[in-house]
Amino acid sequence: MLLIASIIIMGSMMPMASGEVHAETAIVDIDHYEEVEIRFDSGDSVKITVRTGATEYPISVFLLKGEEARSAWIESEEVDLEAIKSGEGVPDQNTTFQVVSPFSRRNVTSFDGSITLGEHDDYYVVIALYRDSTMSTEEVLNQRVTLVDYEVEWEIGEKDVPWHWLIIAAAFLIMGSALLIMYFWRREKEEPDYDEAPPRAHGAGDVRRAPPRGGGGHRGEDRIRRSPPRPGHVEDRSNDNIRRAPPKPGYARDGSNDNIRRAPPRYM
Repeated sequence: MLLIASIIIMGSMMPMASGEVHAETAIVDIDHYEEVEIRFDSGDSVKITVRTGATEYPISVFLLKGEEARSAWIESEEVDLEAIKSGEGVPDQNTTFQVVSPFSRRNVTSFDGSITLGEHDDYYVVIALYRDSTMSTEEVLNQRVTLVDYEVEWEIGEKDVPWHWLIIAAAFLIMGSALLIMYFWRREKEEPDYDEAPPRAHGAGDVRRAPPRGGGGHRGEDRIRRSPPRPGHVEDRSNDNIRRAPPKPGYARDGSNDNIRRAPPRYM
């Protein structure tokens, strides 16, 4: 379990990248602008890419860093439409604000750019209609309305490595390996040693006899087949009950006539 936990922890700390894409088509005029927020609070870097299509009237593309710059931009962008309608003219941006340079552009009909940043903060991409004091009231209020196709993409690079988690994962890995080694070492020691029996010497006890031929284990004399009696023959069994005296000491029986077959008696 310790090894599995260490692998999971170390895997979660592997460098990775995450990104998002925001694409939209919007109407931009004197009273409306587009804004996309990018939160960069973890990771080594963030790459921001903005693309816009060709527009009928010029636009401005700004990259703002932090809430303070965003608030200053909103204040500069606010206009009194009623004052403009009454003929007071179109005011310039009356408040200064800070942008990320050289990414930001003013008075362009299309835009395609990217920038990589390493400082953690909240970033804002702003797409607004370009205006200045030379424009007439009728032009600003009724004519300078443009349709903008835009795409904002940002990708966060390698995330910061939490070194305290790396130390914990390494400790788990060492402990798990040690326990695994001890387990196999103890198991090997606890296995009994079996003494092998000494080989038996070849002797009389090891003599193997061939199995009897023909199966059944019958003796040799039991396998002798006698010819069937002739028709009309009756075996003389008159001497079956006669007991013969055992041979005298030193006497050797003459077996020369054992194979002589005697004819059966002629008379019943």
